[in-house]
Amino acid sequence: TVFFRGCPIHCSYCQNEGILTGEDFRDLEEIKEMIKSSSPYISGVMFSGGEPTRQREALMELARYSKGIHLDVGIQTNGLFPDTLGQLIEERLVDKVALDFKSRFEGYSGQQESGFNFENYERNVRRSFTICKNAYDRNILTEFEVVITIFYENEEYIEEISGLIGKVPLVLQQGEHKILRLTTP
Repeated sequence: TVFFRGCPIHCSYCQNEGILTGEDFRDLEEIKEMIKSSSPYISGVMFSGGEPTRQREALMELARYSKGIHLDVGIQTNGLFPDTLGQLIEERLVDKVALDFKSRFEGYSGQQESGFNFENYERNVRRSFTICKNAYDRNILTEFEVVITIFYENEEYIEEISGLIGKVPLVLQQGEHKILRLTTP
């Protein structure tokens, strides 16, 4: 798994909160070498984050490289950047997409980046879903699933999303609210 830094959403339950910000840059050649040295022991590379599709050029280059050394490529994405997904699929650089639906906004920290617009989020996720579903139906995308992190307050949305996605596999992962513990002096 290659984790990309940065994501404009900042969900309060993000398991990779530590890589959402910062400037620990890596050279693409270094990452390619890590993939190559692992290739005798793996069948594929999963690009995750943060949000990998946000760094389009780097993701495209690493996906091309991985496919070039005969590895499968997977993407775990929140769907915010459908054009990147579309290009990956069009160039047949991705074998699996795990589209992480954010079923409700209660999980967002309220610290999203300036300029982030939740109205665009829903539109972009629906577009990403359509792009992936069409590719999946045509066997261009060999694996496709929708992932939802569930909390007791959003259980009613599971049925709604299930109806929306039809026969696409639905993966439910249990969410855990982070609790801040304050200590007094």
